[in-house]
Amino acid sequence: MVECDDGNLASGDGCSRYCEIENGFVCSGGSTTSADVCTDKRQPLPSLELVSSKNTLYITFDEEVSLQLPLKENIEIIVDGPS
Repeated sequence: MVECDDGNLASGDGCSRYCEIENGFVCSGGSTTSADVCTDKRQPLPSLELVSSKNTLYITFDEEVSLQLPLKENIEIIVDGPS
């Protein structure tokens, strides 16, 4: 059964190469003439490390993340995770 079609044969983008919706994704908008759009609904898991001697909090995520809002004040954010 075809659950989705995003127009490619790549798995890991929400719609598998077998046209099945992958765990943690929601796909919609497809038709016979346009591809489905899949959205990742999983939440990245943070790992926190406080280095009090440097007054620094390190936050590492288990997947790629991006900032949704601009930084304010004198805050420096360094995001690290798997490459």
